[in-house]
Amino acid sequence: MTLMRWASHVIYSLVEPWRQLIVAGVLLLPMVSAADQSFGTPVPERFGEFQWLSPWIESGGTYEEGRDGRFRIFSASFGGRWVGDLSRYRAGEFLEAQVSFGTRSLVASPLRYSRLEETELSPTLIDGFAGVSGTWGRLRFGLLPLMFGLESGVESERTWIRPLIVRRGLIGLRDVGLHYSVSSGGFFSDWFVHNGEGGEDLDRELWMTARWEYRLRTSRMQWRWGASGQVGRTAPASTLPPGTTADPGIELVASEPSRLRFASLYMASDWVVGQGERGEEADRRFGFELEAFGGEVLQDSRSRRIRSLRLDFHWDPSDFWGLFLRGEAYDPDSHVAGDMLHEASFGLQRYFLRGSMKRSLRGILVATKEMVENRDQDHHRVEFRLRFSPELFD
Repeated sequence: MTLMRWASHVIYSLVEPWRQLIVAGVLLLPMVSAADQSFGTPVPERFGEFQWLSPWIESGGTYEEGRDGRFRIFSASFGGRWVGDLSRYRAGEFLEAQVSFGTRSLVASPLRYSRLEETELSPTLIDGFAGVSGTWGRLRFGLLPLMFGLESGVESERTWIRPLIVRRGLIGLRDVGLHYSVSSGGFFSDWFVHNGEGGEDLDRELWMTARWEYRLRTSRMQWRWGASGQVGRTAPASTLPPGTTADPGIELVASEPSRLRFASLYMASDWVVGQGERGEEADRRFGFELEAFGGEVLQDSRSRRIRSLRLDFHWDPSDFWGLFLRGEAYDPDSHVAGDMLHEASFGLQRYFLRGSMKRSLRGILVATKEMVENRDQDHHRVEFRLRFSPELFD
């Protein structure tokens, strides 16, 4: 374990000081070597090929009852990817490297590690990893997307808004570490060893995350069943570092060390209800997501159990419109009565394109009613989001 901690620290120390140069190099190299290539076209290389990653932009506005509304950028990213074929050395293997730059909201470091100098829109390196793949699986190292529950770190795969466990800062989306994945038939498993902090490792504590999933898919239907787990520790060096003037007080006492463990069970499915198959002109879908989450925080002065349950339905009644319905319950501490949070959301989605590019440009309007036990007044929120990513969906 000492070797793993040293390795994770070295990886981040190498990436962090040079992240601006790395991004600049990735963005400028294709312009110099293949200025006549069209966007998204692989650039031939001697040992592989380079390809731009599709840009992602999510912007819009929010209005909360009793407060002023505001326009904002929720997230944005852009980068590049290189893939090299190793078949000349060993059949079925290839190297890969990916670097992308974007807003801090796409890393989504858990709020227990809040850094006062960073905001959701702070520009940062969001992907910076290399790896090798073969018949035995895939191994990656660097700044990686974490896979927990139905979250995979790919923004364009999100149908609507993220669940409370992410918005409340319990689960991060990216971190520095190692990732091993393997699949066989319809079974998939992912294993991570990472810092837990979504950035620089201040407390030298390692986390482990795993996800196991079975997928069943045809041209008109898909099912996903899975389970996730995550365990780790924190220390005041990371939860209340020098210079921090306030305890973020999310799910633990920041001035004490802690042990944390989280688990998730989920099921998701969607069906093509229009004519044709997935990705075709008349691709209209009906589906649902069901996820149960539980967590435990152990400290000297207190212990805390967290529970959450979410059920989503989405349906495309026409080629250009989609409907969304969500019910979500979140209990930040099962030892405390009367603090259960309930959210009910209704959403309307407008698709501006058709066919395989249908979900590349869309507008989303979501109205949410927030209800807390033992409170007489409910809270209402309205969000509008415009999403753009020229990515093919299947």
